[in-house]
Amino acid sequence: MKKQTDNPKETYTFRVMTPQDLPRAVDLFHTYMPYSQFARFGKHFLNALFRGMVASKWSIELVTPCQGDIQGFITATFSSGNMLTDILSREAPGLAAGLAKGFPGSLKALPGALENFLYTKRTTVAGLEEELMFIVIDPTARKKGLGKALIIEILKELRARGVDTVKVSTVAGNKPVRKLLGKLGFSEALEFIFHGENMVLYTGSTTTAP
Repeated sequence: MKKQTDNPKETYTFRVMTPQDLPRAVDLFHTYMPYSQFARFGKHFLNALFRGMVASKWSIELVTPCQGDIQGFITATFSSGNMLTDILSREAPGLAAGLAKGFPGSLKALPGALENFLYTKRTTVAGLEEELMFIVIDPTARKKGLGKALIIEILKELRARGVDTVKVSTVAGNKPVRKLLGKLGFSEALEFIFHGENMVLYTGSTTTAP
């Protein structure tokens, strides 16, 4: 898969994440998303989580580039509830072991992480379960159109699988992401509080992707 960005000098290639990508993906997530409750559980937990996601039929993960260390990745789910159930059925022992290895940091993060189970209720949109989830980019690859390219590519993948509409949430104060979502045709659906942050949920059509 290839995507030409707005910058004619930047051409990104994409492929589906594999188990071999997990160390790099986990390292990127753990390093550059330290505010995430999942990241606070530690790398062993994240490895089990991403291993379950890669194996689940309820999610899709794309990385770039096709060769060498990945510079970024994006994930999406067809149903967060079904994906979570699937991951737990596959990786419960690994997740538990990850929590134990991340102790005591994981223990401190546990109360806040429990709020994650309320996320789906706070972001409920009737008839819409498909959602863009994590997007992580190495700082050396930022400000080159990679974030936009990743979103467009996964929208294409979702569209090819019969998905018409998706949702995605972002911190209300993240103006660059909100501006990008607006350019891609997404519109604000609702506002909510998550881990003390003001959040905005957007919905958009997969057909808005070029």
